[in-house]
Amino acid sequence: MDWIAGIAVFVVILWIGSKMGSSDSQTETKSKGAIFREEWKTAISHDAQEIVDGITSTKQFHALERKLETAERHSSSDRRTEVLQAAVDKARWKVLSWQFIPAYELGLETPKKVLEQAYKIFSVEEYEALKGAFSDEDVKWQELYVEGEPEEPEPFIRQLIKFREIVESDEPKEGKIKQINQLASRNKEFKEEYFESWRPMNCGHQWFAMELLSEGLPLAYELYSEGFTTPEKCLGIDVAVFSSRKDVGEKEIEQLKQFQEKVRHTLNKV
Repeated sequence: MDWIAGIAVFVVILWIGSKMGSSDSQTETKSKGAIFREEWKTAISHDAQEIVDGITSTKQFHALERKLETAERHSSSDRRTEVLQAAVDKARWKVLSWQFIPAYELGLETPKKVLEQAYKIFSVEEYEALKGAFSDEDVKWQELYVEGEPEEPEPFIRQLIKFREIVESDEPKEGKIKQINQLASRNKEFKEEYFESWRPMNCGHQWFAMELLSEGLPLAYELYSEGFTTPEKCLGIDVAVFSSRKDVGEKEIEQLKQFQEKVRHTLNKV
């Protein structure tokens, strides 16, 4: 009977061995299948990227979409269709252009170089060449993808550019005042947007009073109307007399002193 038991053990060993071999074979088959699928996906992605790299315009993207539609009509599962589908998916997020968005609200103080580029759309190459000319304080560049919508420009840009051409020119002050008044008279809405009609001074003089105010002069409009129309002339404001004015407190007195000190410092540097 021992020989029967030996045969039984031998049979069991053979059966176990065959099962293990089958399991190893299945594992190896699954591993090869996973590797093949990964290599297939990598090849598809590579070929799709080559197509995407050649797309430089929205027109080319839409042409790619039409190629995909044609491929899908003829076959829904061939390799070309998969490549085109992957390319379309990738291309949707490709930056084709950049829009120049001013980093702050446009106004009379906005430099002409910012206004001239505001809301314009530039190619990737133009963006790379231009971005170094502006600081983050001036601009926030907006990426425009294939299906991206650019921001609409703010109104009055043309008038603001003309205004800055006047104030940034070498024209004498009286000439600038005259040109500002002419610009405002030709554009009623622009005048209403940026100037105060209730003030007893024209738009040109308002601008120069605004400049003094932005530089830190308190009661700038009142002082301008009294003849203190330039930073240099404002050095002639007597602090004691100024302090006796109505509605002038310690804050305004300190602002005047700081303004005059800044003007003196600037003149000494010249």
